[in-house]
Amino acid sequence: MRELKHRLVFQSLAAITLMLCVAMPAKAAAVNETFAISGQITNTCNGETVNFSGTIHLVGNTTVNGNSVHFVSNDDIHVTGTDPSSGASYVGNESDQAVNNFTLTGSQSTFTLHSSFSLTGLGATPNLKSLSHLQVTVNANGNVTVDNFSLTSTCQ
Repeated sequence: MRELKHRLVFQSLAAITLMLCVAMPAKAAAVNETFAISGQITNTCNGETVNFSGTIHLVGNTTVNGNSVHFVSNDDIHVTGTDPSSGASYVGNESDQAVNNFTLTGSQSTFTLHSSFSLTGLGATPNLKSLSHLQVTVNANGNVTVDNFSLTSTCQ
């Protein structure tokens, strides 16, 4: 799951950069894109490695108001996968929302990410569900003043 999460954060940051470049002249920009994704994830409920493929749908909006920048991104991920050893089949779904607020002159910035993830085993395979929250605040000196991360996972 961490590999997928890192990929999502990277894609979100890439989207932020793209939208900021587009947003500067127009003062606002939106992105609505769907991408193919694939990879591996471990079902921590049973240790199986799931090879998955599917799509991520990303909707983002950047607004520049004078010196302030506000970015909101929502994505939905839908995948199917199989453990090559057991042949167990899975369906995975994830929804994320990222919010980033900062100024162009480098004063305080905040970043928040909420995520809901489920990896549903078809048949008798156990299901994994998780919720996570990340909040980071950086002051005008570039020092991280808030760095909170929470993750709850359950097996069903």
